[in-house]
Amino acid sequence: MIAIRANIHIKRSERVRILAALQDFIPAVRKEPGCLFFVVSEDTREANRFYVIGEFEAQTALDAHEDAAHTGAFRSLITPLIESREPTLVFTISKVETLGRRSS
Repeated sequence: MIAIRANIHIKRSERVRILAALQDFIPAVRKEPGCLFFVVSEDTREANRFYVIGEFEAQTALDAHEDAAHTGAFRSLITPLIESREPTLVFTISKVETLGRRSS
């Protein structure tokens, strides 16, 4: 599994535009083959800071996401709206386990 995390701070004047763009982008990503989870949320303490979290079955699914037309269109739209961003983090997860409660 591949997980991604991105933190993006949007220019204050562009909040409405980014929210409108996300209305189409999020469902499109969630329909991609190999997309397990995808969410974008806004920081509750810092307006205009957005967090992107996604999980994909494999690197090939993430690569397909990066190459998708809707991803390119979204990037073209938001690039001029970004005030600052942190590097996107990509995690390769080889094993997933459920944490259980330990008995005392």
